[in-house]
Amino acid sequence: GYLAVFPGTSITGNFVCDVMSTIDSDACATDGLAAWMTGRAMTGNPMLAEVGGEMFGPGVYVHESAINIALTNPVVTLDAGGDPDAVFIFNAGTTLTTSAGSEIVLLNEAKADNVFWVLGTAL
Repeated sequence: GYLAVFPGTSITGNFVCDVMSTIDSDACATDGLAAWMTGRAMTGNPMLAEVGGEMFGPGVYVHESAINIALTNPVVTLDAGGDPDAVFIFNAGTTLTTSAGSEIVLLNEAKADNVFWVLGTAL
């Protein structure tokens, strides 16, 4: 997948990736900011701060502050219900904290390309 950082310049924690800058970086930053602003303005279904152990159907899920996938229950399940175009948007007011072994399970034609995490401050 793709990860963009704005307005910050860094990612902390255990993160493995290849870093690549392209001539499209400025346009990507502009588009990324527009997508982030759109995502932050979305309203939807309220979710608990602890999302580990939960199953979500397609939709927009919102929490005012931090969300967490805890070590005691590190699996979040996304069920598209057979719709390959199903979209899952998670809008947290601040951060997403994950634990070692955290896992997002995609069921019934759910696709990673259709899962979006919109965070108010940091990952």
